[in-house]
Amino acid sequence: MNSNFSSHTSHLKIDERNHVEKPLLAQLDELGWDIIDLENKQHPNDSHRQTFTEVVMLPVLHEQLKVINLWLEDDQVEEVVKQLTTSFPGGDLIKNNRHAFTMLLENTSVSENRLTGEKSPTVHFVDFTHQDNNRFIAVCQFKVREMYRHARLSHWKVVFVTDRTQLEQQLSETSQSIGFTVKVADSIKKLKELLRSDSSDLVMAMINWDILWYQVSPDNINQGT
Repeated sequence: MNSNFSSHTSHLKIDERNHVEKPLLAQLDELGWDIIDLENKQHPNDSHRQTFTEVVMLPVLHEQLKVINLWLEDDQVEEVVKQLTTSFPGGDLIKNNRHAFTMLLENTSVSENRLTGEKSPTVHFVDFTHQDNNRFIAVCQFKVREMYRHARLSHWKVVFVTDRTQLEQQLSETSQSIGFTVKVADSIKKLKELLRSDSSDLVMAMINWDILWYQVSPDNINQGT
């Protein structure tokens, strides 16, 4: 193994938490974002939710809808929230995401503005004119528990392939903290065994880039090693 290989691999060992996550959060904080920096051990209330199955911060959505649309009443806010979070065209994930994205951009409506009597008034999710009416939130480690909650996912075998020990540990701790057991494949043989089984597992495997880089480095290719 030559010095060029050692020099290259030393640059690959980067602490993601301190070199990626924290600098980005600091930059967003300077721009006025609300920062919610969470650890693996967290409660749904830490990110404005009741359970980890929720993917929308419902209290924040309710609050901001009334900030942007001052005339909305509580029952109308609830109606609009349901339009965004539960009224989907079907079971196709891509179509449902497109539906939600389109609604966020093109807005929706309710039957009446009860203050003015206007029929079918537009309800805005985002205020593109007055930016201060919007609330920007960055959450580091926004946990969502979805696997095995639905019958169609209950028999899936999920394999996480990572390239960093730190990320492997983080994913493992996150999965365990919400009730899942992670099986670590510490060798190719072990990985094959886990993949051959019929059980619905969460499997963790890691690519060793040090070895891979050495195998495909120009020096070794030229030398036929």
